Amino acid sequence: MIVRGRDVRARCTFCNEEAIYIVKHRKLRLCREHFIDYVKTEVENTIYRFEMLKNVKKLLIAVSGGKDSVTMLHILHQICRELGTEILGLTIDTEIGEFSRKQVETSVQVFKSLGIPYRVERFSDYGIDLLRPDLEKITRRPPCSVCGIAKRYIMNRVALEENCQAIATGHNMIDIAQYAIANILTGSLEYLTKLLPKVEEGPRMARRLRPLYFIDEKETKLYVETVKLPYVADRCPLSDSRETMQDTVRALVRELEDRHPGSIRSFVDKLVRRIIPSLKVPEERYGTCKICGMPSKGEVCSFCRIRMLLRGET
Repeated sequence: MIVRGRDVRARCTFCNEEAIYIVKHRKLRLCREHFIDYVKTEVENTIYRFEMLKNVKKLLIAVSGGKDSVTMLHILHQICRELGTEILGLTIDTEIGEFSRKQVETSVQVFKSLGIPYRVERFSDYGIDLLRPDLEKITRRPPCSVCGIAKRYIMNRVALEENCQAIATGHNMIDIAQYAIANILTGSLEYLTKLLPKVEEGPRMARRLRPLYFIDEKETKLYVETVKLPYVADRCPLSDSRETMQDTVRALVRELEDRHPGSIRSFVDKLVRRIIPSLKVPEERYGTCKICGMPSKGEVCSFCRIRMLLRGET
């Protein structure tokens, strides 16, 4: 059993069982049962606070096979069953070798174990090849950027095809703080509005949800290990081995939360309540991509532009 910073003989605040986790900023010691309840309750509170599932009859849950998305799926399966909300699982095969194979197999394994219907979408079916040697030169984007654009496009397209009103992704509290601070440092404040727990739907755009908004990545790791859920811990082989600014910011965010428990949660909460609402950012206006018919800021959406470049079209 693992206790963060405490003697393993520590007892749960709510019962006499051995504690496996301590919520330091709340001074709570939690046993296995109460830790699982704590994480689920935190996710439920986020869902109800931001009315994430209001008017959502069918929810698309995007799962990569990592600890965060597997935790999210397991908890949302319980919550949606209680609410009577239909769910559909989605995993995207980026087709980059053994890493992708493990991601898809793990995601499908969890879908099947929970009895959740699912779809597997493959990059090759959309004309995307992340292993193409000249990918970055042609698209003028690193593989991670191409991958992110393609995944967001596919998620939204599948949501529309399956009549899902919302898409849930597994971004955790550390992810949100990392992206927010990096954007503040670069002066890209307009991007902060995209980091809300809930981004409302628009014409041909499903609502985006982040149910793990206030959940620490350490908690998702302990959750999957405690519940004994399979997950992929490997790092993407296409990740740049050089330390980027994002990597540095993430390390600082992690250190802040470890040294000052609750500080990052407080920052993320202020991000939602104060920082983002105070920004005067022009409302984004979307038209329709003339190629695929999906939402686009220009005549051609980012995804179709990438596909055109890869096909040698201008």
